Amino acid sequence: MHENLSWTKLIAYILTDGSIKKEGDDGLYLVFYNKDQNLLSDFQKTLNEFDLSSTITQHENNFQVRKGCKQLATKLMEICKIPIKDGRVKKQAAEIPSFILEDKELIKLFLKVVASAEGYVKFTKNKNGGYARRITLGSTNERFKNFYMHMLEQIGIESRMAKNEIKIYGFDNFLKFKDEIGFIDGCRVVRGPKKGMFKKDLLDSMISSFSDGQRERSRANKSLVKSGS
Repeated sequence: MHENLSWTKLIAYILTDGSIKKEGDDGLYLVFYNKDQNLLSDFQKTLNEFDLSSTITQHENNFQVRKGCKQLATKLMEICKIPIKDGRVKKQAAEIPSFILEDKELIKLFLKVVASAEGYVKFTKNKNGGYARRITLGSTNERFKNFYMHMLEQIGIESRMAKNEIKIYGFDNFLKFKDEIGFIDGCRVVRGPKKGMFKKDLLDSMISSFSDGQRERSRANKSLVKSGS
């Protein structure tokens, strides 16, 4: 089980803000890019679980961890059925392995990494005094978005498909997301007016903003959708 935990995190990191780079005839590198150094550090810890050390380097718009590791990268490509075409690794064709999809605890861990790397919490005040509230998992890959929706459904969270993202609405869905998935410790918002805020704290604030009446209406709307009314 411990090995599956490590593989789940590594796969989630590579399929979000990571990549596998091919250099030369047989060189393979794992690379992870992000503006949040806490996520880079967690990615390093994940590599450490495979007995690989690494360093964080700063670039113009982000931070990066780059590690040459042909054996691990090759194994990851086998597990996720990632092909090489025209000399390039085609991450977009990856499959999420069955050992993740068939285990709810691994699904939760996978989605935690996805939410930390490519997710955000939208919690802003409208002109009419109300709030816009949603959780988003970003992806431009239609297949990945379908995987994410299936995983969320497995743990009882309703979601909607949108362009370049999966959207989650509603008090009960937010609460379940917090309890079942959450974010990597120390994960921060990296852009926009909430930049620098912990994603966990932003989610807590959004959930706390619901009045008792709004919570009941959210649950009533959810029941109507389920009943088809």
